[in-house]
Amino acid sequence: MTVLAAGSCHAEDTLAVSIYKLGMDALLKERWSEAREAFADVVRNHPKSPWAGAAEVYLCGIKERTGAPGDEVFDCYQAFLKAHPDGTWADMARSSMIGAARRLASAGNTKYRSYLKRIEQSGDEKMQFALLEDWPGVTSDSMWTYAERIYDRSPYPMVRMIATYRLEMQKDVRAIPKLTRIARRDPDAHVRTMAVSSLGRIGGEKVVPVLVAIVRSDDVPEVRKAALGSLARLHAEQAIPFYLEWAANPDAGASRKEAVSAIGVMKSEEAGKALRQLLRESPYPDVRRAVLLQYVGRQSGSPVGLIGDLLKTEKDMDMRVTAVAALGIRGNDAGVPVLLDVLNGKDPEKVKSTARLALSQIGTAKAKKVLDEAGKEK
Repeated sequence: MTVLAAGSCHAEDTLAVSIYKLGMDALLKERWSEAREAFADVVRNHPKSPWAGAAEVYLCGIKERTGAPGDEVFDCYQAFLKAHPDGTWADMARSSMIGAARRLASAGNTKYRSYLKRIEQSGDEKMQFALLEDWPGVTSDSMWTYAERIYDRSPYPMVRMIATYRLEMQKDVRAIPKLTRIARRDPDAHVRTMAVSSLGRIGGEKVVPVLVAIVRSDDVPEVRKAALGSLARLHAEQAIPFYLEWAANPDAGASRKEAVSAIGVMKSEEAGKALRQLLRESPYPDVRRAVLLQYVGRQSGSPVGLIGDLLKTEKDMDMRVTAVAALGIRGNDAGVPVLLDVLNGKDPEKVKSTARLALSQIGTAKAKKVLDEAGKEK
């Protein structure tokens, strides 16, 4: 039973709120008789109060907490919903009613088993939401099949989205085929996006081909972007050839950099080779810049030689600035000769000033000497 506190109210409702607060205080202290009396007073004498609905729902909850028969608790919530189907407290009542029905069904009451099955098969969006909200009432062995049934029977995208999330939450590989079908076939893009993200969180390397196919598909951009993000979370080396392909795709736009990032987080030798290949061969400055940034964050391996070779041919000025700055961030004496070449070369002042800053960041005696000599010559 969820507990909510009274907030602001109109002046004429002061008495009702005072009584409601007395009921809440008693409820929190489990003084059931006092709480029942206060809430009944609000419902009976202040029916137009904004808190009358909450008081009525809490009266049903008190029945449950004090050991009333399950069908009496169910009937209490059902009566409230018949009177207030769209009221402020209707969602709370629906979830509580479903919980009561679930407990009765678990105790062997066939009437409520049939009732729950009818709700599953119904076209009532709000009741299907309530079924999913009462998740603790479902046994662990049937959770994933239960969510699957709700998904299959609901025409509502939001319900299907919640069911998809519930499938993920079970961390059960048996849900992967269903999530795959949802990711490929659900008519709503938001539901497909949810399924794609779920596959990345529970699927492991076995879902790599599925996610790759979705990235390559003609689905809407948000779904394809989610698939690329899910691939990255898997840290799957078998996806590296795809990342190299995607980073070279002229139509991939900004997602080329995401492919580079996905390679960079792996930290393996194969990933390092892929980054070096992109730095040498990619025609896109944004890709090469992304590779440099990945190198800066890597704990092993030195990019100094690669950067030196890059600066011999790189024409893009922003890329040159990034490459020079990367040497300073790495803070390695090995980068000093490369920076000296930059200072003695024909680069514009923007690049040379970055080289001086990089030398100061390296901060070794060798770097300081080069920086001092460059200052004298300047």
